Amino acid sequence: MRLVALFLLFATAPIVCANAQVHQRGIHSHGEGELKIAIEGNAIAMELRLPGADAVGFERLPTSQQESSAVALAIALLEDPEQILVPSATAGCRLENASARFETKASEDAGHTEFSAAYRYSCSNIDALEHLSFAGFFEHFPNTSEIEILVVSDYGSVATHAVNDAPDANIHEAH
Repeated sequence: MRLVALFLLFATAPIVCANAQVHQRGIHSHGEGELKIAIEGNAIAMELRLPGADAVGFERLPTSQQESSAVALAIALLEDPEQILVPSATAGCRLENASARFETKASEDAGHTEFSAAYRYSCSNIDALEHLSFAGFFEHFPNTSEIEILVVSDYGSVATHAVNDAPDANIHEAH
């Protein structure tokens, strides 16, 4: 399926975001999440990455029950995208699959953690997909100030973003 090819593109090539910063898989900036979207026909695949510090306030493995609970809550929120990421209602998108995980990555200076989530939607009217609302996301993850978004489809690609005081991202130009 071509969605797989589009996601391989995401994994191997740097992404130039709307604000001209370059992000690569494995590198994250605190305060910024990253969402990659592939649209093919009526199917949408999404991959969201969020630094651990933005989601739970720390960049390491949990060391207490309270921190373990914070990780579990973040995973539960990310596995329920209807609480954090809402496609245009008129597009008739139905969530088919959602998964999330907490990852630890070692670096020369210190360990880094991040959350990743994958979503798959099927939409009855993909042409009506105008925007994604992240209002719930910024409410649940207030340490994140911006989400960089790259949308790739058969029609090309568009880079955009959502910020906590303007949580709707226009993605219509990409499909």
